[in-house]
Amino acid sequence: SHRRLYSQFATMSEAAEAGEAAPPTESTPLTASEPSPPADEPTPPTETTALAVTEGGPVDDNTQLVAAGDAGAGGAATWQTKTAEGAKVAAAKTHDVAVKAYAGAAVGAAVAADFTKKHATEFGTFVMDGPIGFRVLAFVGGCLVIGASIRDMVEEIIFTDPFQTFVACFNVFFGTIMILLESTAVFKKTPWRKTIYTQAAILKTTFGRGFFYLYLGLSICAQNFSVFSFWIGVYVIALGGIAIGVGWWTQRSLTKLREAL
Repeated sequence: SHRRLYSQFATMSEAAEAGEAAPPTESTPLTASEPSPPADEPTPPTETTALAVTEGGPVDDNTQLVAAGDAGAGGAATWQTKTAEGAKVAAAKTHDVAVKAYAGAAVGAAVAADFTKKHATEFGTFVMDGPIGFRVLAFVGGCLVIGASIRDMVEEIIFTDPFQTFVACFNVFFGTIMILLESTAVFKKTPWRKTIYTQAAILKTTFGRGFFYLYLGLSICAQNFSVFSFWIGVYVIALGGIAIGVGWWTQRSLTKLREAL
């Protein structure tokens, strides 16, 4: 057995020596393998495993991208927060400005309304009554008409002229109406004035009263009364002309005011 083992070992040794010396055949090609790097040398970085040196050590690109994305997201969130806060502040300021503007406009409108109402009332009173000086003159004219008519009436009664007496009575009545219409220049309250305006609406304006005074003055001048009564008639005619002029001017001014508004 020992010889057999020895012979087999010798045969294997010869075969091994014969194999090293024999040329390579096509069936058993030999390829030279590249030498592997030493174990102690570091493996060079590839495209898939690129290394970046940072303060904390080597970090790959994915980690850097994630960190940059987190930083960008944080900045965007901060910008959105500041933008929202700025929008709230701007909206609050805009609301305050709008409220102040609305309040100012309301106050201005109220002042303008009060001013317009006040002046409209004054202008309406002026249209109805006329200037204070004219009213005083008309009030004096009414007193003169009453006095002259009573004097003429007494004279005609003495001379038994019923027609002249009747006309003198009407002149006393018209003179009383003049006093009641123009008494606001002298007295604060006048009885029966509103009743006269209701029954004779034409007498509410200075223009209408001017025609009434014109008629009364012509009526006094046309009668065969005294010279004193004649000149009183002329005076009343002049009052009627002034009243018509004032009434026409006020109506024209009122029309222009309405067109302007």
